Amino acid sequence: MTDVFHSRGERDSLRFVTRGASSHVYALSGDEVVKLFRPGVSDEMIEREAQASRRAAELGMAAVAPVRAVIMEGARGLVYPRVKGATLLMAMRRQPWRSGAIIDAMARLQVRMHEAPATGGLRRLKDVLRTDIVHGPASKAVKDAALARLETMPDGCQLLHGDFHIENIMMDGRDLKVIDWSKAALGDPAADMARTEMLMRFGDGPEDPLTALSRDWAARRWRATYLRESGMDGRQVGSWRALVAIAWLRARKPVRQRAFHAYLDGALREAGLAG
Repeated sequence: MTDVFHSRGERDSLRFVTRGASSHVYALSGDEVVKLFRPGVSDEMIEREAQASRRAAELGMAAVAPVRAVIMEGARGLVYPRVKGATLLMAMRRQPWRSGAIIDAMARLQVRMHEAPATGGLRRLKDVLRTDIVHGPASKAVKDAALARLETMPDGCQLLHGDFHIENIMMDGRDLKVIDWSKAALGDPAADMARTEMLMRFGDGPEDPLTALSRDWAARRWRATYLRESGMDGRQVGSWRALVAIAWLRARKPVRQRAFHAYLDGALREAGLAG
């Protein structure tokens, strides 16, 4: 059920917490926050975030699930329990000497998420990748080769977060909670790992040389810990890397462009998809 608030200035009376690409977050009275989505966000995306986070919580994952939907002055929103602590990014900025341990904890958390029982009822990652490849900017030859390869890849039935990075994980002491499940899908954990690798290295953020070195270090540390803890063969991740990167071209922000395209070219050659 959706609670509707019509009073003028309702949003103005709330305390602003943070903003993201698709929403603003405000503190409510008590131990709750409301995530109000921008007008361009689809109802489907909002429903997917609510459904996926609830499913993740049911599967025993460290997910924060909404307690109800609301409409405030025409803005659609989801009300969540307030999560104590800070994002992993903020935690590392406050205590940089703990960065290695924090990245290791992130990797172990993702391993546990990927070990959760298979499930259903959500969109398939391969369908998402297919759509993004078709509508993305890659050449026709690369698209055709990528789509043909995608058909041969494992389907998988694991719940994948799809946007697993240091600003979507909250840390309170040793307790970690994962937020923002709007990009969730069902699929092969190796594909989700490839996506996280790219987000850590080439996602939105500063582009100065020192930050770039830090991001690349963090991605290497996370990858090594994930592979060690999960027992996954790194070649499984490599098999998805080119496909996930081509699909990401459709919507990624132009961050570290030269480094990302070098990464993409290497992934295409590794997959035998280079023209």
